[in-house]
Amino acid sequence: MNWLKLIGATDRPLPENWEYDAAHNFTELRFPWNKPPSDIWAPGRIVLYAVGSTALIATQSVDGPPHINPRRGPAGSRDNRWPHSIKVRTHSFCSPLSSAPLLREVAPEIADKYAKRFRNGSHWRITDEEYGKLAAAIEGHGRRFQT
Repeated sequence: MNWLKLIGATDRPLPENWEYDAAHNFTELRFPWNKPPSDIWAPGRIVLYAVGSTALIATQSVDGPPHINPRRGPAGSRDNRWPHSIKVRTHSFCSPLSSAPLLREVAPEIADKYAKRFRNGSHWRITDEEYGKLAAAIEGHGRRFQT
């Protein structure tokens, strides 16, 4: 299965140089308390989309089962707001954000198709064709991730 996963939030956008300032996204994705990743399993493929900048920033694959955790920590903290997680392997990425392709420029039809999900979404399935188009754009603008 293929997934589009939103990273960041309108009130907490991903940093421009997320490669350094939010590097945890290379190996682990976090999910909001009300949208657990219970349906995402290996060998799923993921395209990361940066909320706020509207950029396509990485291709990844699922590298383990989801961890469904209770909310913890102070209100608004990372562990309270996004308690669930899943391990991932990153393949290609674009950082800084200004180097990343914009979804609406690469695939306006995909942006239109899922427009309502961007407002309250976290992640959703996309087709093989959609994944291929978005992944090709990231690979064309980005670079391979080296561990």
